[in-house]
Amino acid sequence: MCQSKSGCTQPENLKGTPKDCSAEQINVCHPGEKGHPCEAEETERK
Repeated sequence: MCQSKSGCTQPENLKGTPKDCSAEQINVCHPGEKGHPCEAEETERK
């Protein structure tokens, strides 16, 4: 989903990397999600 800014569901809201997103920003981009799915995907790729 958020492999890069171009793959993010809300790239206009992404500043830096997914781990930099605040809880409020995560809720705006991924309502109803627990945690940040983009951050989990970023960790899995390493």
